Amino acid sequence: MIELLIAAVAAAAFFFYLTKVKKQKNQAQNDASPAEKIKPAAKADVKKEPLPEAKTKPTVVEAIVEKPVVQAPKTTNDNAPQDSTLKRHNLSQLAVMIKAIQGPRPDDSTLSRHYDALVNAQMDDYLNNPVAMAQLNSRYENLTKSVAQVKAAPTATVKIVAKAKPAAAPSPKVTQSDNIPTDSTLRRHHETMLKNK
Repeated sequence: MIELLIAAVAAAAFFFYLTKVKKQKNQAQNDASPAEKIKPAAKADVKKEPLPEAKTKPTVVEAIVEKPVVQAPKTTNDNAPQDSTLKRHNLSQLAVMIKAIQGPRPDDSTLSRHYDALVNAQMDDYLNNPVAMAQLNSRYENLTKSVAQVKAAPTATVKIVAKAKPAAAPSPKVTQSDNIPTDSTLRRHHETMLKNK
């Protein structure tokens, strides 16, 4: 047991000795003045003889190729207020403006997911680009003006005279085949379920 302790102390002492020697070498290299580092070599008459072809080895040059770094555009939300409540209301108003211009949200699940992704992407674009935000505001104002004009336009009154229909028989019970979903994914699952019955 004592032998292990002595060996561990000797290893630690040897380690500290090596680190001290390494530090001294680094200091000696750093202490050298720049003038000493850049001494011109003394010119001497050296005869250069070509080496025979068999003895020369091809040199391999390693090149470090750096990949170009593509920086993403800096995204700032300068158009959004810093207060959390105001920011939430601003984002809601922005979403309403975009959805009014885009049109109604589709019923199909896949289309509605794409529609939502498009609205979110456009919200980011409008928040980061003041020029695009100004264009959105002008488009929304023109849209609300055109909608207001359509609502205010006089409509022609048409009298429709309906004939009294006899009392209808009670409606039959709604079966599963009559209640087919309009959503494509749900409709596909519904049809599969009906086929399996």
